[in-house]
Amino acid sequence: MRQSQYVQPYLDTTANPKTRYTPGTYLAYTLRGAAKHQYGGDYKRALVNSLMRLVADGTVTTARSVHGYTAFIATGKE
Repeated sequence: MRQSQYVQPYLDTTANPKTRYTPGTYLAYTLRGAAKHQYGGDYKRALVNSLMRLVADGTVTTARSVHGYTAFIATGKE
């Protein structure tokens, strides 16, 4: 199954505890224009689904975001 195009950039961002955002916050900062306003929900759903598959594989785990919600970080296993 294909992964979201934002998986690796998201994991690169959340590797730093100061920029450990939820997928929705990350996309809100990243997307612009129609991608943000018309398709933002679709991008978020695809990103979260991809991250959940990686959690099931053991290559990603959950952590606290900077605002106390759920973020995803790479575990280092590949």
